[in-house]
Amino acid sequence: QFPYAVFLGIPAVGLVTAGTEGRRWLSSAVLVVGLIRGAHGDHSEGLRVLGIVEDLGRSRAIDVVLNDLGAEETSPAVILVRGPGLPDDDKRHVSPVLWRLPPWKRFERVPVDGDPAVLGHPYSVDGVRLYTFAHPRESMGLIRGSAVYTVLYDGAEQNPERFKTIGSDTEPSWKRAGSDLWSVTSVP
Repeated sequence: QFPYAVFLGIPAVGLVTAGTEGRRWLSSAVLVVGLIRGAHGDHSEGLRVLGIVEDLGRSRAIDVVLNDLGAEETSPAVILVRGPGLPDDDKRHVSPVLWRLPPWKRFERVPVDGDPAVLGHPYSVDGVRLYTFAHPRESMGLIRGSAVYTVLYDGAEQNPERFKTIGSDTEPSWKRAGSDLWSVTSVP
C-alpha cells in the first residue's frame, strides 16, 4: 500500500545514522523518538486486537450461519456484506466478523470470470465459498449454491431493503443475530 516507505525509508535510515554519528545526544534523541512512535503504534494495534477479542464474545450472524451450514449441502456460499463505514484508503479496517474464520484454515482463491473485486473476492474455506462485499452489488445475484447465506453487518444491516433475495425479486426473510442480519436461500 505504501511503497514509498521502502524507497525512502532505507536511505533515510542511512542518512540518520550518518548524521548522528559521533553525536551521542542526537543518537539518544532519535532512539527516544523511535521508541515513542513504536509505543504509539503498539498501543493502537493493541486496541484493535482488544476490539476483536471483545467482539468474539458476542453472538453475530456469521456464528449462526457457520453453525447452520449443514453437512448435506454440497456447495454452500456465504456472502458477507459490511456497511460502508469510514473511508479506508490505507486498508487498516479490521473486521471482527472475519476473525470468526480461523486464520490457520486454508483459504483457496476461487477462480472467476471477471474482476474479483466486483465479484466479492471469492475464497473457498472448508468447502464453503466465501464472498465479501463493502456494499450491495448486482454481481451478488450471480452467486449460486445449494444454500446461499447472506450476512449484513457493521452498518449494512441498517438498510436491508437494499438487498433482494439472491436470484429473485422478493424481499429476503431476514433474521437477527446480535446486531447483524442474515438470510438463506437456495439457488441451484
